[in-house]
Amino acid sequence: MRQLWIAVAILGGMLALTAWNVTVMHQRVQPIVEELHQAAAAAREEDWPQTETLTQTIRTQWQEQVPYLQMVHAHEHTDEATLSLQTLEGALASRSPGEYATAAARMAGTLEIILHRERLTAENLL
Repeated sequence: MRQLWIAVAILGGMLALTAWNVTVMHQRVQPIVEELHQAAAAAREEDWPQTETLTQTIRTQWQEQVPYLQMVHAHEHTDEATLSLQTLEGALASRSPGEYATAAARMAGTLEIILHRERLTAENLL
């Protein structure tokens, strides 16, 4: 009977850590998604100084999160988001509102996939 309680405690600890990770991931990634939407809106309005400021903020936030994400999440999505950021910066340099909005949507989509894959759902747990 003691072994059963040890197993239950280990399982409970794993679920608690998983729930904690979901919360941390959301706190780390969601602000970047929001900044991407704001930057895309600024680019559509051709407010390039604001777009540059937001892109710099996105770059800084992303670089701070990459080590954590690479430790707890699949590298392919982290790498894809990093490539999307580079595309975003290229679109900013070319001052193309459509290209920038597309790159921002692609990066936001990748970040949403990361968030979705970390949620506590039966699909993700099994």
